[in-house]
Amino acid sequence: MVSKAVSITVAVALLGGLTGQAAAAIDSSAKATGLSAPALSALDRLNAARQATAKAPLAAPKSKLDQISDERDRQLVEDFAEFDEEEEVKEAAKKALESSDPNAIREFLEHGEADARKRAMEKKDATDVKNRQQIEAMRGTGGPYFQKEIDRVLKGSARDRADFLAFGADIARQRDKKTEDNDRKRAEENRKRVEMLVGAGGPEVKKAAQAALATNDDQKIAEFLEKGYLVAAQKDADDRAAHEKALKEAQEAADKLRDLAERAARAADARTKLITAHGDAVKALKMSSNAMSSAAAASRQADRMLSADRAGRRLSDYDQVKAEVARQVGYASDAAKAADVAARQAKTQADVLVETGLTHGVQWAEVAAGIAAAADAAVKASETAQHAVDATAADAAGLNAKNQAELHEQQAKQWRANAEEHAKAAGRLADAAGKQAKIAETAAARSKQARIDAEKAEAAAWDHAKKTREARVEAQRQAKIAAEQRKTAEHERALASEARARAERERDNAAAAKARAEAEARTASAKRADAKAAAADAAEKRAAAAEQEGKAAGADERARGEETKAREARNKAFDAEQEHRAAEARVKADEAIAASLKGTEEGALARAHADAARLDAKASGEAADRARTAADEAGGAATRSRAAATEAAGAAARSRAAAAEAGAHAAQANAAANNAEAAASAANAAANKATAEAAATHASAQRADAKAAEATAQEARAGIASFEAARLAGLAAIEANGALQAANRTRDEADGATREAAMAQLQAGVAVQASAAARSTAAGIADPANTAINLTAPFSGTDVDADFATEVAKAAQETGAKQVASADAKAAEAVKAAEDAETAANRANAQVAPAFKAAANAARSSAAAARSSAAAMKSAAQAAEDGAKARSAAARANQADAQAQADAKEAVQAANEAYADAAAARNAATQAEAEAERARGAATDAENQATAASSAATLAEKEATVAQDAATQAKKDATDAGKLADSAEEHAKSAEEAAKNAGKYAREADEAAKKAEDYERELERKAREEAVKQDGEGIGSELTPEEEKELREHGISPEQYEEDRKIADKTIDDYLIDIGSEILLEFIPREEIKKCIREFDVVSCVTALIQLIPASKLAKAVWKLDELYAAAKRLLGIGKLLKKSSDAKKRVKQTEEIIKEVRKKIPDCDVQSNRDKPGPKKLKRVSFTLAGDRILRQSKDAGVDHSLTTRAYNVLADATPDSMPNCGEGAVRNDIINETKSTAEGNVDIVFHKRKSSLISQYAITMKDAMATGREFLGEGARDMSNGRGIFRSADGRRGFRIDPASLAGGHWPDVPHVHFEIFDEANKPLANNHVPLSLSRK
Repeated sequence: MVSKAVSITVAVALLGGLTGQAAAAIDSSAKATGLSAPALSALDRLNAARQATAKAPLAAPKSKLDQISDERDRQLVEDFAEFDEEEEVKEAAKKALESSDPNAIREFLEHGEADARKRAMEKKDATDVKNRQQIEAMRGTGGPYFQKEIDRVLKGSARDRADFLAFGADIARQRDKKTEDNDRKRAEENRKRVEMLVGAGGPEVKKAAQAALATNDDQKIAEFLEKGYLVAAQKDADDRAAHEKALKEAQEAADKLRDLAERAARAADARTKLITAHGDAVKALKMSSNAMSSAAAASRQADRMLSADRAGRRLSDYDQVKAEVARQVGYASDAAKAADVAARQAKTQADVLVETGLTHGVQWAEVAAGIAAAADAAVKASETAQHAVDATAADAAGLNAKNQAELHEQQAKQWRANAEEHAKAAGRLADAAGKQAKIAETAAARSKQARIDAEKAEAAAWDHAKKTREARVEAQRQAKIAAEQRKTAEHERALASEARARAERERDNAAAAKARAEAEARTASAKRADAKAAAADAAEKRAAAAEQEGKAAGADERARGEETKAREARNKAFDAEQEHRAAEARVKADEAIAASLKGTEEGALARAHADAARLDAKASGEAADRARTAADEAGGAATRSRAAATEAAGAAARSRAAAAEAGAHAAQANAAANNAEAAASAANAAANKATAEAAATHASAQRADAKAAEATAQEARAGIASFEAARLAGLAAIEANGALQAANRTRDEADGATREAAMAQLQAGVAVQASAAARSTAAGIADPANTAINLTAPFSGTDVDADFATEVAKAAQETGAKQVASADAKAAEAVKAAEDAETAANRANAQVAPAFKAAANAARSSAAAARSSAAAMKSAAQAAEDGAKARSAAARANQADAQAQADAKEAVQAANEAYADAAAARNAATQAEAEAERARGAATDAENQATAASSAATLAEKEATVAQDAATQAKKDATDAGKLADSAEEHAKSAEEAAKNAGKYAREADEAAKKAEDYERELERKAREEAVKQDGEGIGSELTPEEEKELREHGISPEQYEEDRKIADKTIDDYLIDIGSEILLEFIPREEIKKCIREFDVVSCVTALIQLIPASKLAKAVWKLDELYAAAKRLLGIGKLLKKSSDAKKRVKQTEEIIKEVRKKIPDCDVQSNRDKPGPKKLKRVSFTLAGDRILRQSKDAGVDHSLTTRAYNVLADATPDSMPNCGEGAVRNDIINETKSTAEGNVDIVFHKRKSSLISQYAITMKDAMATGREFLGEGARDMSNGRGIFRSADGRRGFRIDPASLAGGHWPDVPHVHFEIFDEANKPLANNHVPLSLSRK
């Protein structure tokens, strides 16, 4: 695109006919297309050629087709110049591009390219002859590998010989040196191993090892490790075997004695523990006995508290005694539990004595059991005492409730009499309240008449006050007019004064502006001279910048040439690296580095010229700035001079306008004085009228005051009567409330009696329940007590602990009987108390009705008193309202009087103010005329100053024009210098970028060389890594005849596939066996050997592991060191085997993709014949176990009847039935997935066996194919839901695959090894759970 844009631009420039226009076209096109510095240089050269031939006659213009053809030819030559491999071709292409001959490009394409390639080939041939001679001279100067490499490269290509001289010779010498170093290291390692045997071997091995070391001969030492070591080690082994036999016989005799001692020690320990348990049981029995006694004591304490409550008719607090008895029951229960534990422990130890055959002390366990039963009886007796205490507390509460009910009955009778007295008092108070209501009504009527008379007097007063107000308003209006006219006159006088002051200020401003205009004209002349001097400096620096730009362009071009060389070397290094030619890559990397260094030098030179050009451009710019500053200052001075002249003219005009304004204000002031005098006369007439109306208003106000006083007196009388009526009504209400309260108290007392009766009934129930509980717990004493007596009877009189247990059991029975009798008595007494409380409550409730009847009578009297009070209050309120209105009317009449007096006074005052304002207005008009005259004189002076300022501004403008022209020329020179500096900067950047790129190409070339050198090592390392990683992973599957046929049609040999499968199935162990190194597995962990295989130097790594064999295996390893080291050496060949395995696995995977498509074509298994067979058969039952990821058969038993069909168990038993021909495993996979999906969709017609959403598949599958089918069923993004337990879900959670241990072992339905394929709905509910049986081997 760049080339095309340049070509078009040049054509347009040539057709334009003018050199200047062509240059402009080229420059604008370059900017528009974003051309680089090299492209701009080419354009400059084209422009120069155009200028040289500008006077020649123009050729006929080319057609558009010719132009396109030329552009394509040029682009092709540019590609040769930049990308061709041969330097000669590149140089020829560059010359054609740089030539001014229009036929140069066509000539290069037709002949120049072929000639250049011929020269390049001749140069290569000459170089190869020299290389061959140089290599021939190297024969016999190196080791074996070096000689082999010389023979190889002399027979090889020219590039092989160039690579050998560049780096291959050094590599061959290094390899020979490394081989020599390895032999020396191996001898050192052999010596170290023999020295290790001297320190760690047996006597014979040490002796032989020392003898070998004494020879100091590497060959002798190696022979000892290969042969002598085995002979010596065998002698040591024979000696150890005899010694071990003697030790075994002694050990068997010691074992018999140790067994007898262990049984005796065990029996002694059991007796010790039995005695301890017996003692713990006795201790617990004592605690339970004490707790039983304390509980009985607490029951007796409750009885004493009840007797005191009966005598004092009160209720004591039984909580403490109840807490005490509960605490003792807890103690007894804890002790009984401890006794039971001790008895059980004693029984356990007695069993140990029986087991050992040493039974002395077994009887102590029987006594401990009797003690536990006695402790249990004590607990039951304590609980009986607790229930007796509960009955006593309930009896006391019932008696107290009966007493309180009788007390409430007496209080109810007294409150009924109180209610009747309150009702009588309320009636008397209601009569007195009615009389006070009539008095209030009479006073209210009199107050109303007085209010009417007062309001009439108020109306007359306001009528006269209104007239007074109107006269005052007129007087004030006239006075306001006079004041406004005075203000107008004074304002006009002030304005006239301000206009005069402005005229004088503008006159002064005009004089000052004239002075500034003349000073700025002088400044403009001085700055014009400065601008011309700075412009000369800018022109000088522009020429210097042009010179530096040319030098920077040359350095840039040379740097880009070095960049091209580095890039070409880099590209060739890449090619060599891709083809793994490390030597050639290294040569090209060195060429790139050399070009990078040269390019860096040219970049630095271009930078120096660019910096110099930038300094010249900066100086030119500074000179232009100075010129522009001077010109701007000159222009500013001219502008300011003209502004001053304009300001002077404006000031003169403003001064003249101010003078005219002052005259107008003087006329306005005279008119205002005349208007003020007329208003003062009218204000005096209005003031006289206001005085007369104010006197009439005062008389009406005095009449209103008299009537208001009469209304106030009647209001007071009505208020007193209302207050008294309200007081009497309040007393009546108090009496009525008292009656109601007495009735409520009567009812409350009756309710209290009822509550107490209910409480008595409740407590009676509690007492009866406690009595029943006491009988129940007492009945439970007999069984454990009798057990204790029976168990301890054989030891009575001979064992004090047994006697103690018997006494405790009897005491428990006695205590239980007493507490039951006490509880029954308390229950009967509580029932009697409840009946008495109910009778008292009935008598108390009979007093409630009479009390509420009296309260109703009192309420009716209170209501009558309240109505009388309300009537009195209404009359008082009416009287108060009329009195207030009368007083308001009098107050308003007085307000009217006050207003009228104030208005009259204000009217007189307004008339006086109007006369004063008229006099002041006249004085202001006289002063305004004097100010106008002074303003007219100042305006004349200002006009004279403005004329002089205009002349000075004209001179300043002429000087500024000259300075601007000089600054413009300086700016142009500075701009040109800046462009030249920018061009130099671009050249410098281009050169630096080229140097940077060259450095980058050099680094990339060096990296390519390193990659080529590392490639072979990486290939072998990856092969080993992949083989170790896939160790033990089976791959592929056996083929059916149909699959073999399909593969042959695809051009794949089934025999080769089977051979590849066998190779791919081999493990690291297999390879170690193949190369004879399996002995390593006896002493070195398999994983450590795998790690070494991943390393490049596997022999050194395994040798180091041999030296680190642990002490537990060292004795055996010493006898096999020679074999171990030999096995380690043989590992040199394992890399090729692993590479072969990796290649085989790749081929198997490729074939498996084809097999997968083939299996889709194979028909499903025919199982219809099995479905038609009625009933289950008796088949072989197979038991399985899970070992890693394999299922192993353990045992078989016959004759088991199962509900599964023949096919499932035949598959599990590895006996494929004849009715299943052509069953491919690939087809089974698809059928299992489809079968599961159909079940979830409810579309299955026939299933193998189904239970709700669970089914047994019609098909069996191998473990390997089950894993593959599971991955296909789950799809991408499957998740492990069980932390390694074999339960997986698809990414959306709707499909599941289970290979958990229980399923693989057949631990649940259908009781055979199987895997699960599952489908769930959105609520995670299973829609299908397909149990797919596992086939344990391939047939």
